[in-house]
Amino acid sequence: MSSNGFTAAESAVMANEIASLVRERCGEIGTLAVDSLPFAAVDALRAEGFAISDADVLMSRTRRVKLPLEIAYMREAMRRTVGAVRQMEDALRPGMTENEVWSRFVGALIAGHGELVSTRLLESGPNTFPYFNECGTRVIEAGDLVCLDTDAIAFESCSVDFSRTFLAGDGPARPQQRELYQRAHEQLLHNTSLIGPGVEFEAVARNAWPVPSEHRSSRYYCIGHGLGMIGEYPNLPFHVEGQPYPLDDEFVPGMVFCVESYIGSSDSGEGVKLEDQLLITDTGVEIMNDYPFEERLLSQTQRR
Repeated sequence: MSSNGFTAAESAVMANEIASLVRERCGEIGTLAVDSLPFAAVDALRAEGFAISDADVLMSRTRRVKLPLEIAYMREAMRRTVGAVRQMEDALRPGMTENEVWSRFVGALIAGHGELVSTRLLESGPNTFPYFNECGTRVIEAGDLVCLDTDAIAFESCSVDFSRTFLAGDGPARPQQRELYQRAHEQLLHNTSLIGPGVEFEAVARNAWPVPSEHRSSRYYCIGHGLGMIGEYPNLPFHVEGQPYPLDDEFVPGMVFCVESYIGSSDSGEGVKLEDQLLITDTGVEIMNDYPFEERLLSQTQRR
C-alpha cells in the first residue's frame, strides 16, 4: 500500500475496498484476522465495523508445511549458500579482519546469484563469547575460532540457516577449543536425533541434550526454529521443570527446522556455534546443508 504521504486517507480507501469485497463474498462478518498491517490500516478497518484479531496463529501453522515447489526452491537456495561458505572458508587466513572474511561469504553468494544476507553473524576469538556479536574490524589471529551463521536469502526469497565454526590458520586446536566444539557437536547430533514426523515439540524439549551448568547461562535461547522465507514457527523453547510447556504441537512432514547449538566458556572467552537445517520427511529427517565439520576440532569418534 502506497500512502503518498496521506496514510490515514489512503488506509480508509483500502479498508473500504476490503469491506466491500468481504461483504459481497461472505456477507456480514464481525471479525477479520490480520497478519501484518500498519496501525493506520488496522484503525481504518475498525472504522468499517470490523473487530481485528491476530492471524499469526493460523498463518504461522499454515506456512510451516512447505509445498514441493518451496522445498525445491529451498534446495537451490542451500546449494548457492553452501558454495559461498566453501569459498569463504578457502579464503580464511589469519591477518584478515572479520569484515574481510564475511565479505568473502557475501560476495560469493551474490556472485552465485544469491540475494542477500540478513545478519552479520561472523565473529572470531574473544568475539565468539558470548554469542550474537556481529563482525567488525578485529584482525583474526592464528588459532582463533571463527563462527559463521549464514542467515542467507539465496533463491526466490527462501532462507538458508546453518552454522559452522572454523579454526583459523594451520595449527592444531587447543584442548579447551576441542572440548567446546565436541560438546556443541554432541548437542547438535543428540537434538537432531530426537526429531521426526509425529514427534511432539514437548518430547524434544524434555529429552534435549542437557547443557552442562558451566555453559547454561550463555546457551542459545532456543532448541531450534522453523524456517521459510524468514525464521518461522516454531521457536522451540527449552523445557523448564515445574512449568507447563507452551507449545502443544508436533513435527510433521514438509516442515523445515533448524537445530541450534552454542557452547561457550567464560573461562576461555570463546564459544562454538553449530547449526543444521533439517527437512522433516515421512520417515525421518534430511539434513539439507551438506557441509563438513572442522576435523581439527572434532575427534575421530564423533564424526558424522
